[in-house]
Amino acid sequence: MQTILGSNGQIGHELAKELYKNYTKEIRLVSRKPQKIHDTNNAISGSDIVYFTVGLPMDSEMWMKQFSKILDNVIEACKIHRSKLVFLIILICILKLQLFNLKIQFLVQVVKNHL
Repeated sequence: MQTILGSNGQIGHELAKELYKNYTKEIRLVSRKPQKIHDTNNAISGSDIVYFTVGLPMDSEMWMKQFSKILDNVIEACKIHRSKLVFLIILICILKLQLFNLKIQFLVQVVKNHL
């Protein structure tokens, strides 16, 4: 069994399609707003591999408050169930934040040039 945490997101959705097409039909999809609510421990139970593709809105304060707790819960559940964890989100978030930062710097420079 392979579990995708964050399966409704862009990364999770594409990963699910690829896994199903090329690797296994035994996939558990877990999203932020599932039909039936499960805690992290139950969501991971029985999984050989857990793909962590969870994201939060692009709100740095929310990330600071919630992401560490979410990640801690996932890591702990993977330890309990002896599941391998594949982490697929940080690079994409970093790239998005860097791009956002570059846009802000560009806009600041444009405003300064017009003053």
